[in-house]
Amino acid sequence: MNETIESFNTRQNILMKRSIGLSKSQLEIVSKKLNVNDCSLNIAESIRGIKKILQLVLMKQLNTILHQILSFKNILDLIII
Repeated sequence: MNETIESFNTRQNILMKRSIGLSKSQLEIVSKKLNVNDCSLNIAESIRGIKKILQLVLMKQLNTILHQILSFKNILDLIII
């Protein structure tokens, strides 16, 4: 019984790690090949969605920082001139 649980946990962990870079259809294919249940697939899809949200937030923050740096540079340019 423990081997089965450990085997399932290993397959589930592989799915979670691979979920980050996969599309939804690729994720479904991997989950079928790993023979994990729908709950694991749902968790992997959630991880994928959370990653996309975090990427958007990070890009927005980086954009804001870049804008602030450029504004500061423009102010310095005005002071120097």
